[in-house]
Amino acid sequence: MDEVLRQENGSTGSMKIRSVQDIAANTPVDAFIDVRTEAEFGQVHIPGSQLLPLQNWEKEVICQKLKPGCVLVCQSGKRSMLAAQKLRDWGWESDAVVMEGGIEAWQAAGFEVKQGKSSLSLERQVRIFMGAIIAAGAILAANVSGHFIWVCGIMGAGLVVSGITNWCGIAMIIAKMPWNQGSKPKNQNSTCQR
Repeated sequence: MDEVLRQENGSTGSMKIRSVQDIAANTPVDAFIDVRTEAEFGQVHIPGSQLLPLQNWEKEVICQKLKPGCVLVCQSGKRSMLAAQKLRDWGWESDAVVMEGGIEAWQAAGFEVKQGKSSLSLERQVRIFMGAIIAAGAILAANVSGHFIWVCGIMGAGLVVSGITNWCGIAMIIAKMPWNQGSKPKNQNSTCQR
């Protein structure tokens, strides 16, 4: 797959979605930009990749650190697409590539990864949080006041909106929690230059 996502603002840059096999065959390791949290990066990452967590992105900093042809990587491809969209919204004039399927597809294809300490992925943390809130709302509605059923309804509506828009505010909040802010990896300061 080599689908090009053209920018609506008329700039010349493009975002491409490429398969893991195509990327592995044609990309130097220092071009990989991992947009996951520090904790997720510490758990598993592509050797030589650089960590630039999406929740910390600032236009002036990111546009200087990325180079044309950088490959955006996350867990499954969703956050990489959000990162690509953010670059498009900022009017970034260069090319960037989104790796289809993220680190999960990279691992499934048998390519090398660096394993670290085990931790819960951001997606699992969101599911645990949402499930706990909905369960607590149901228990409180049954035992304290029927008004707590609104907690379940609001959380359910939030999940529907998240599914439709592919954006989750709860995930962005959880990503900023202290347990998701691990120590900086050794290659944190080595950045792509434009």
